[in-house]
Amino acid sequence: MSRNQPELVRGLGLWSASAIVVGSMIGTGIFLVPSEMARQAGSVPLVFAAWIAGAALTLFGALALAEMGSALPEAGGPYAYLKRGFGPVWGFLYGWTIAILERPASVAAIAAGVLRFGGYLTPAVVAPLFTWELALPFLSEPYAFRFTAAQPLAAAVILVVTGVNYLGIRLGGRVQVALTAAKVFALLA
Repeated sequence: MSRNQPELVRGLGLWSASAIVVGSMIGTGIFLVPSEMARQAGSVPLVFAAWIAGAALTLFGALALAEMGSALPEAGGPYAYLKRGFGPVWGFLYGWTIAILERPASVAAIAAGVLRFGGYLTPAVVAPLFTWELALPFLSEPYAFRFTAAQPLAAAVILVVTGVNYLGIRLGGRVQVALTAAKVFALLA
């Protein structure tokens, strides 16, 4: 008796897959970081040099991952490469680090960036509702946590995006195409 092996759903077309790559490379940082970089660097050529150096490092990483992907064509990406190259413990640790630390922090940063933009359009979103003073042992003064409407709205953004992805890969791909097109048009404008 032969068992059918489950396979990954191949529901993304060229446009959706490209939008995922372009959208993750553009990210929300492109709208937030350049002004801070210019303020810190003090010169435009230095900012461009930093972006070019970052692009070169990213290209090297992408080429390395592409080479490993062609050498080890299996699902899992860096998890599979670490497991094969260094053993299952390192693959396991990488998987848990991604699941517990990197992905949640990334999603939270993106949601915070979305609400930061929302704060420019609707300043009431980022107006403090109340402040909570936290006495932390490693700080000399209490930390002032300012609660705004942005925090629950950021959680709502995460829930909406999670719901879209839950409804299917094709819908998620179409939403990604729309969001990436909006980012590209905003950059061109």
